[in-house]
Amino acid sequence: MATSTLDEYVVRFSKLKTDKGNQWREISTTRHQAPHKALLLLSVLDRYSEDAITTNLIELNENLLELFAGYWSLVMPPDRRGNIAMPFFHLQSDGFWHLKLRPGQQITAKIHAVSRLNETVYGATLDEPLHQLLLEENSRDVLRNILLNRYFSEEIAKQLLAQGFVNQQAYQYSLKLVEQARHRIKEHTPYFESEVEPAVRNQGFRLAVRQAYEYRCAMTGLRLVTNSGHIAVVGAHIVPWSVNYNDDPTNGIALSPTCHWAFDEGLLTVTDDYKVKTSPQLSKGNNSPHHLGELNGASILLPKDESLHPDRESLRWHRVNVFCRH
Repeated sequence: MATSTLDEYVVRFSKLKTDKGNQWREISTTRHQAPHKALLLLSVLDRYSEDAITTNLIELNENLLELFAGYWSLVMPPDRRGNIAMPFFHLQSDGFWHLKLRPGQQITAKIHAVSRLNETVYGATLDEPLHQLLLEENSRDVLRNILLNRYFSEEIAKQLLAQGFVNQQAYQYSLKLVEQARHRIKEHTPYFESEVEPAVRNQGFRLAVRQAYEYRCAMTGLRLVTNSGHIAVVGAHIVPWSVNYNDDPTNGIALSPTCHWAFDEGLLTVTDDYKVKTSPQLSKGNNSPHHLGELNGASILLPKDESLHPDRESLRWHRVNVFCRH
């Protein structure tokens, strides 16, 4: 790709149309401007780095949502919620980002909800020369540095750069875990302990498990994603990492926060035939288990890929060592 083309997008990335209103004047970490567009573009760069985007279409999917949410949490305090739908819609004004409408859809007003955007568009396309640039690592690095240095303080830029490396490694780790499970390749403790950073391991395992369950709770079927990119379901170990150092996705199950807590506390478990079993402790004393008490005997939601179904030996370990029988 010609240097002149890269230079053009260096300029355009450095001149994004960002909100510089009163609410941003006191926030020095973002150089007194809204960080939404820069954080979305950093997330898109990550997806290209993962080789997850090879054709010129950027989908507003869970992977992009999580990347955006992770970056946002590094930059902004907890009481300031991000909304990825806003930059996804408004980047049109910068000239290189184009929304691809679904058949029969049209845009008559601003769209600031992820669900509405997904109903209206397939995603976004880039100028073709920019898409070609983002397929190249060197070009991505140049444009990433422009975003970091132009829109964030020096300290925050360092944190965002480090998180970008974690994101890329975690994604590759998740792919490796799934591939191992499909081919029943079992890695041992030294691989996990010596070669994979904890942040990469944790993020990669969560990603592999949640994707396997399509971001739904295995016990309740719950699936909730917010405009800020937060996903209600977590990827939980069946046998804790501290016990067997096992990140195999079959040693994982996707659960809502409540079910995850109850599972770890031994109030819920799963049988060999993949049915929920509830503990008598759920209803003891002043407990009001509500919907948890109704799960007993219900079949769990399983990944479509049978090789990623929960490992029965791990489930037996949980029933013996964690589940409260009385």
